[in-house]
Amino acid sequence: MKTRTGAAALGLALALGGCVAGAAAAQTPDPTPDPTPAAGDVRAWRRACWDYDLAGPVAIREQACTALLGTNRLGDYDLAVTYRFRGDARATLGDDPAAIRDFTAAMVAQPRDPQSWMMRGATWHRLGDEDEAAADWIRALELRPDLPAAQANLGMLAHSAGDLEAMTVRLRAAAASRRADAGTLNVVCWEFATAGIHLDEAAAACALGLRKAPRDPLILDSAAFVALRQGDLAAAEAGYAQALALAPGQAVSIYGRGLTRLRLGRAAEGQADLDRATALDAGVTAQFTGWGLTP
Repeated sequence: MKTRTGAAALGLALALGGCVAGAAAAQTPDPTPDPTPAAGDVRAWRRACWDYDLAGPVAIREQACTALLGTNRLGDYDLAVTYRFRGDARATLGDDPAAIRDFTAAMVAQPRDPQSWMMRGATWHRLGDEDEAAADWIRALELRPDLPAAQANLGMLAHSAGDLEAMTVRLRAAAASRRADAGTLNVVCWEFATAGIHLDEAAAACALGLRKAPRDPLILDSAAFVALRQGDLAAAEAGYAQALALAPGQAVSIYGRGLTRLRLGRAAEGQADLDRATALDAGVTAQFTGWGLTP
């Protein structure tokens, strides 16, 4: 698959309103977690588990969800939400098989809730099973037809399969939805840009995404990549600088800036960026070559 390296860089659209690329993949467990909620404090367990901002320590969230499930006093809705949050925590902690089981349990409790299908699909995708991912995202779209996140993810899979026509249909549907959030728009921008087609639409999707999330380093990187594709080298360099100010170790941005500087005639700076990027990610040169961009 032609995508940025690293789980957080997959840009998978997950949330019902647009993208979450899976809360599951993007977080790093907190090394100094807060104290675990007191034993028997069901309200505290619920607060720690149902952490909608995903701001609390991941290990504590997983423990709180497990404790809450152990009460055996949850209705179907509460059961589904609790399994989803525990599945997200377990995926964040690197236990994708356990996350799959939790998302499946959430579906059993509430089979018509598309969120569980979206999240399990993202986990299948992270495990490299695109067929299972596609099946889950298609089911989510059946349950909620105006679901731009599912359209964007299916467009990404169509790109991976080499079906640019199907990719275009999916991505345009995602971008046209008023429900599309920043992450979904980033998927649209990135997939068009790496395919090297519909660059004006890619730029528009990135611009709207940045209005919604102006400090997102992945969207800034995508916008810079589009500018590089379009030959606007000044805009590309400026965009990569913004992305790297927020994510200094983002190898794809460092490499993109290196290519930009080479094209600007600043060979020493450009080569230094390429060397630094390949030191961070040995596969980044092959990625850019796959996208048709070489030094």
